[in-house]
Amino acid sequence: MRPSNTSHSAPGAPEGRRCAGCRSPLASDNTARLCVRCHRDQRDQLRTPATHKPDFFETDDFRAAFAAQHIGKVVRAYRYHPSHVRLFGKALNQDLVGRWFDLTQSQVSKLENGKPEQNLDTLRTYAKILKLPPNLLWFDFPGQTRAITTPVPLSANYLAEGAVTRSIWDDSYPISGERSSVESSSGLLSRAARLHGDLAGALAAGFMREASIDEWDLHIARLGEATRYRSPGVLLDDLIARVSEMRGLMLSAGSSERRTRYARILAQLSGLMSLTLLKLNNMAGARDWVRTAELVAAEANDSSLQSWTYAQEAYYHFYAGDLKATIEAAQRAQHTAQVSVGGILAAAVEARAHGLLGRADETVEAVNRAETILERLDSGLLVPSAFGYDLAQLRFHQGNALTHLKATASAHVALDQALELYPEDDYMDRALVNLDRALCMIHDGEDGSAAELAVNVITTLSRSQALGLIAGRANEVLHTLRRDVLSSSPALDLRDAVADLNRQENDVQR
Repeated sequence: MRPSNTSHSAPGAPEGRRCAGCRSPLASDNTARLCVRCHRDQRDQLRTPATHKPDFFETDDFRAAFAAQHIGKVVRAYRYHPSHVRLFGKALNQDLVGRWFDLTQSQVSKLENGKPEQNLDTLRTYAKILKLPPNLLWFDFPGQTRAITTPVPLSANYLAEGAVTRSIWDDSYPISGERSSVESSSGLLSRAARLHGDLAGALAAGFMREASIDEWDLHIARLGEATRYRSPGVLLDDLIARVSEMRGLMLSAGSSERRTRYARILAQLSGLMSLTLLKLNNMAGARDWVRTAELVAAEANDSSLQSWTYAQEAYYHFYAGDLKATIEAAQRAQHTAQVSVGGILAAAVEARAHGLLGRADETVEAVNRAETILERLDSGLLVPSAFGYDLAQLRFHQGNALTHLKATASAHVALDQALELYPEDDYMDRALVNLDRALCMIHDGEDGSAAELAVNVITTLSRSQALGLIAGRANEVLHTLRRDVLSSSPALDLRDAVADLNRQENDVQR
């Protein structure tokens, strides 16, 4: 329900009860300390970590954590900082930190209480998100060497060293981690576009010299898995760093075998770039990178990889609204290598396109084709990854296609199975499944329940998680609501939540 105290001067408020933040009268049914606006402002302060003055880190807990070189202990010291306890009445909880890091609460607990994290990219990401002073860290960022190599108490001269901090956190600095402002998110998209142009030039000059290909294969596999639980904003920064490294190695063509293996790596990276930009609703970038993926995949002489890039093209067309091109690209992917990840991805998106076109027979046929491919797919590919496919994904895609056909009974069965199969940390697909369930509810005349479900989906995600595809599906739910329910409390709540997402999306795309 919508709270009734939506303004600073609610009528009928008892004269003795005022907001602790702005001192405006509280509405009669508000039993909290703050008015709605101040409560929202306080909540928004926690969407991303704040930028703190140097003396914020001058606590015994921080000193011990930095000395132990344990990022989990640093996180705990951050959560229990005295200023947080004073402001909010308690320490920051692990769920909140999990939203910042794109981790579950249990993963944050393991980070704090388990063995020290050793992965350098992960350490850099967490340090970037929390805006930790570089001179207190026990590791460096690319191109930067700490003048102070061991953690020591901050000196009074630290403010004079601010130029070092600013250069590290500057938007143009290519390190891993999510940008904490709208401006920096836009900067990421610009960097992705510039990198694509540079990569095109490097491809024309030839491929790379000798390098550890096996290590690169491992990096690519991890990035493929990360697409299922990390927000696209965080992942994009990592992908840019990886493609930048590959670009730097492209000096001259080596042996034919090495050229082929590097082509495979580049095609996979380019496909991941396209997929990630698609999730951020950056359609122009997604289009450019999928074309590069297809071009480079041709060098790899691998039909399964070529099929996968065609499937990525089909998904680009699907979200761009070109259903004819979606079906054409999907059928090309299946023709190239049907029993492959690309083949089953393509069959699934073909079913979804037919569903949007109202073609029931073609939808069922494509779903059945995907079922057959899944049964024949190598067991090593039945994994939650951009380079794999599993039953959870098939049930999600099947449910989405049936939702568009308004076959709600069958859609609910498929969507419920998908939710049972998806792990909790696969936030994006779980959110999309629930939004499809909301669409089914609307088709069944349960608009109010649908709006409440959609609002719950949006508000439980961080800003970076909710933008892109999820925001687009939330808009679809809002615009599917019947006109006569648009003035109801659940519908107005959904309208407000979607409007907030749209404003943020527009800011990011500028």
